[in-house]
Amino acid sequence: MEETHYDYETNTDCESYYASNSANYELDNWEKYISNQLSHTAKSMCEEKDSKKIGALGESYATLKLMQKGWILLDRNWHCRFGELDIVMITPQKILVFVEVKTRRSIKCGTPMEAITYKKCVKTRKTAMKWLQENGSKICHYITRFDAISITIATKNVNNNANNTKIIKENAVISENTSTTSENTSTTSKNTSTTNEKKFYENNESIEENIQFKHVQGAF
Repeated sequence: MEETHYDYETNTDCESYYASNSANYELDNWEKYISNQLSHTAKSMCEEKDSKKIGALGESYATLKLMQKGWILLDRNWHCRFGELDIVMITPQKILVFVEVKTRRSIKCGTPMEAITYKKCVKTRKTAMKWLQENGSKICHYITRFDAISITIATKNVNNNANNTKIIKENAVISENTSTTSENTSTTSKNTSTTNEKKFYENNESIEENIQFKHVQGAF
């Protein structure tokens, strides 16, 4: 489907509005914070069974991914009589983006992208126009865009990761206790503990590898 862009006049106060919203997301260790939040959200998605909660976690995960690129969140789950907008963000290039997110645990009933039907696209556009009527003049932007994000959760390795994490923790405790028996044993145990600690963090990071993330710009 051909992508449509809409141009809007900028508001005189838009620069201060944009700057004030940017300041809300400034943290001392921003990249580390986002990375930690992504890992935590990915783990929650892999463990969650309820489809509605998985959908909400998917939207949070997508938001964090886009924040890593410098995008600023303006709205989440905004709704009106036409429908709901999953995510509304603005890019560093001041492109106002409406993002539709679909999250699935499997593709047995179709891919997440296939769930974004023509009817859904029409509803999203109508809802976006309503959002712009109410908020567009407050946001300094050049064009608007409609993106789609597909998230598929591959859970086959999650249980193994959880079991490995438990074993690693237990081994670390055993190694710590053993280190008190002798100086030689202490050195060996310390090395083992360091190795196990490294594996522990590697296993936590590997959880995010179970998340298949696809971002399509100008999807509809």
